[in-house]
Amino acid sequence: MNTYLFFDDFIIDSIQSFRKRQYKAKKCGIFHKNRITGVHSTMKIGEKYYLFYSTIDDYSKDWQRKSFYAISDDGINYESVGPMDGMDIPGYYYVNEDKHTNNPLERYKTVIMKIEENNKHNSKGYIATSPDFLNWNTDTKYKISDHASDSTNNVFYNPVLKKYQVIYRGAYIDRRISTIFSDDLVNWSEPILIMSPTPFDEPLTQYYGMTVYPFDGILLGALQIYHTDPNDIVSSKMIGKTDAALVYSYNGINWSRVSDEYMIERSMYPEYGSGGIYPMNIVESSDGLEWIIGAGAPINDHGCGFSPAYPDWSFPEASKEIGNTSICFYKIRKFGFTGLESIGYHSYIRLRRIQILGNRLTFNAVSSFGYIKFQVKDEKYKIIDGFSFDDCIPFTGDSIAFTPEFKNKKIGDLKGESVHIEIECRTTTIFAMEGDFRPHHGVQPQDSLGAPSPTKEKI
Repeated sequence: MNTYLFFDDFIIDSIQSFRKRQYKAKKCGIFHKNRITGVHSTMKIGEKYYLFYSTIDDYSKDWQRKSFYAISDDGINYESVGPMDGMDIPGYYYVNEDKHTNNPLERYKTVIMKIEENNKHNSKGYIATSPDFLNWNTDTKYKISDHASDSTNNVFYNPVLKKYQVIYRGAYIDRRISTIFSDDLVNWSEPILIMSPTPFDEPLTQYYGMTVYPFDGILLGALQIYHTDPNDIVSSKMIGKTDAALVYSYNGINWSRVSDEYMIERSMYPEYGSGGIYPMNIVESSDGLEWIIGAGAPINDHGCGFSPAYPDWSFPEASKEIGNTSICFYKIRKFGFTGLESIGYHSYIRLRRIQILGNRLTFNAVSSFGYIKFQVKDEKYKIIDGFSFDDCIPFTGDSIAFTPEFKNKKIGDLKGESVHIEIECRTTTIFAMEGDFRPHHGVQPQDSLGAPSPTKEKI
């Protein structure tokens, strides 16, 4: 299956009377415990949601954390259960389910940092594993680095490159985004820099970290953009605020910003999230229609309470009373950060060629007070019999996955064909397209936009 999101114009062959519109996730809940950190991970397993979180007694000793977990029915309102078994080295852990592995004892994975308290330069990074996401083995042979990466490190299987991939910092406090690859979790490549601040960023911007969410045909990421103080007395710049931007990649190496807008609005003082937004996770809502994004949400600036560097900058009394940080939850429509909004009486899009592989082709769109019609043309832009706009049954409504319907034909009838999908609509916003197809923007079809070589699989 592949996924196209309509923030990327590359998939469009022709367009008229549309504008691109950005949307932000809205705060919908807070989870707070005494001395909680913003670092966490959430997972939906069956009908329950699990939240892994940590607490810290002294912000000057970042490595001394305690790990806990909580359970929820809706992914927003959590009840704490107790400590995590086996997670004796907590920290910036982001849990992923590994659907590639054949080892049931290693179904879940996370990156951990084994910190030497008196010499962080001798710290090491590892992959920890778990059979059930609650009981962890932190004593594995899967070493990834000989340095600490104090950020939102994450490990996942990259289906395009067919390798395991870790997103982390290539060196301690190098606030840019690097990655490494492995076939077996034991032997890792040298770090590759994949995202670095650009001339389009504000001066002195740093990239604090990035979490990655793999989907079929595309990888989304939450990039943490760190605004620093030019007069900071610490060379690694410990003072600043962090915003979050949505980024994407088709292969896990080349990444782009979706928009110059941030994906979540930072709150006003004294709400949680006024000092920074650190997105960690995306899970689906219980009805599957929305995403729930968990983010670390401090009140004070980064660096506040770090006494070795700023002995005269302790937490204000107000934040001492309520705690400096919480985990905040934000909701947005699934794939709903960017939509193409029709602004014409007959707005029109023609997509670049795709090769139909099966029966599934769905669109994510809102047209509750308008309509959407579809038409299918061959490679020479000739309408395929039975797939004209007149043959289409117009869609009116709101759905994250509806299938174009025709009076006497079905999309599956086109299996094996390379076609152009055309869309005509009114009072509509279109977000995404998913289905059984290959991109066919060149002479030969490809497995995905991230795989530039022609597909070898025959239909």
